[in-house]
Amino acid sequence: MEFPPIPPSSSSGRRLAAGSVILTVVFLAAVVAGYPLLRRFIPVQTVPIRALWQNRERWLGARVRCTGELKIFLPRTPERYFVLDEDSYRLQILGVPRQELEPLVGRKVSVSGRFEFKQGLGVYLLAGSIRPEGGG
Repeated sequence: MEFPPIPPSSSSGRRLAAGSVILTVVFLAAVVAGYPLLRRFIPVQTVPIRALWQNRERWLGARVRCTGELKIFLPRTPERYFVLDEDSYRLQILGVPRQELEPLVGRKVSVSGRFEFKQGLGVYLLAGSIRPEGGG
């Protein structure tokens, strides 16, 4: 014998729909709030500066590590710090205090951070860390 389904009352159906919406909103809020924390666990990839220049769309926003000699260039603006590789490709370094950069000028360094590009500014690394290469 088959029994007909019991139709839900309109109030229980609305409660179920409201519960689903609330769960969805809570889930999305947790994802958005946790995203910056999750980015810290995304591995940093070692990438030659030349590769960043040649394929910037691929690397845009990526966490990368580059090595080269730290230099200062003085075009039209206050001091700008760049890492220069063997092929003369350069990557501007932003987000590191000048006091940390000054003692490293002229030395080979390893710098890591988020790779970015802006018209008028060019390619740059929003650096999270910089250290002398070879531990010295």
